[in-house]
Amino acid sequence: LIGGDQTGRDGSLGTQSEPCSKKRPVGGMIQQRTSISRNSLKTQDNQQNQIRRLTGVNRNAPIDIDPRSVRGRLDSMFQGRFDTFVGCLIITNTITMFVQLQFHGQAANASLGLEYSDWKFATPVFLGLEIFFSAIFLVEFLLRVYVYRCGFFLEAFNVLDAIIVPLTALDTFVISFMEMTFSNMSFIRL
Repeated sequence: LIGGDQTGRDGSLGTQSEPCSKKRPVGGMIQQRTSISRNSLKTQDNQQNQIRRLTGVNRNAPIDIDPRSVRGRLDSMFQGRFDTFVGCLIITNTITMFVQLQFHGQAANASLGLEYSDWKFATPVFLGLEIFFSAIFLVEFLLRVYVYRCGFFLEAFNVLDAIIVPLTALDTFVISFMEMTFSNMSFIRL
């Protein structure tokens, strides 16, 4: 307040008798926000219609699976405790990878002549665990794709799974064994 006048956001001056709020067009802002939210809803509807048209799957509608069929039984298995079991396997795999990194750190210490502890049988154990986890995750991924078909790929985390699991399986089951047979196959991982 300077000399009893108020300055509004638009730079106009008002007096004590005429507050600035009367001079600002508030209705235009509300109307603009409403049109933006309507446009974003239209965009979302258009995207969902495109997904339905391309995949033949309605993202919001439940998937129609006969509960007596193999797909239906697998679908009921995937609900609840199975997801918890897979989540526990993911956490266990992550912990295993951290321990494997510690093992590689000990190997680096040994190559530098620093103090290290010798982990006997660590390499075959880690290889066996890697094969086990990769096989479980690959089977789980393939079964989910079988049950949910195109609807599986409508969720972002499932798309991430569709990228990570096959690449991990390729690395574990194909590239690692090719490295044992051939001398240098590390360029394939790139």
